[in-house]
Amino acid sequence: MGKYKEAEEQLERVLMIQMTIYCPSHHNTIYTMRLLASAISARGRYSNGGKVNKEALTLAKRVLGDGHPDNLTTKSDLASILGKLGDFAESESLHRQLLAHYQEVFSNDKPKVIIARLNFGVALEKQGKFLQEAKQLQEKSFNGREEVLGMKHPDTLTSYFNLAQVLHAEQQYDTALELYRRALDGLERNPGVGNPVTIACREKKVPLEQTIHGQSSA
Repeated sequence: MGKYKEAEEQLERVLMIQMTIYCPSHHNTIYTMRLLASAISARGRYSNGGKVNKEALTLAKRVLGDGHPDNLTTKSDLASILGKLGDFAESESLHRQLLAHYQEVFSNDKPKVIIARLNFGVALEKQGKFLQEAKQLQEKSFNGREEVLGMKHPDTLTSYFNLAQVLHAEQQYDTALELYRRALDGLERNPGVGNPVTIACREKKVPLEQTIHGQSSA
């Protein structure tokens, strides 16, 4: 956390200087605001990070346009922060916009489309809605990442985990558990046992194992 606090303080100083030299709507200022929002959010201060990110997104849309890469990245960052704040509906809306844009620009096997599809599927799953749509999105993301990145890549393993969560919600327990185990086995190696995704996967897998064991013992 110390490095993020230091980064936040440095970025705040840079932003103050840029506000003086340039203006709030300058490209460099918007970029620094986005970095500052990320540094704030990395310390768990999602509400504050979201506020800065919204300001950056408003400026980016006005100055750079909807399709500019920096605007899209800022929108993706904000969608992630809103998800952590529990504002799943707004997070879903932003992820839906991003997916629609990337699908217009790139083919379906490109990493940006795969990641956007994955994030949108997660946003749907978090709300417990459109399970079939979420499942289809996660399966497409899973297949795309496996083909592009390989089975052992952390992003592919994260796709295993996300698809497992959708299947878990559909009460397809055996299949979900198999995917949890496959994901956890790889995630514990890379990025490691202390990674938040690895921890979340373990916390999903263990209770499901107990549920299945209880059903088989009954």
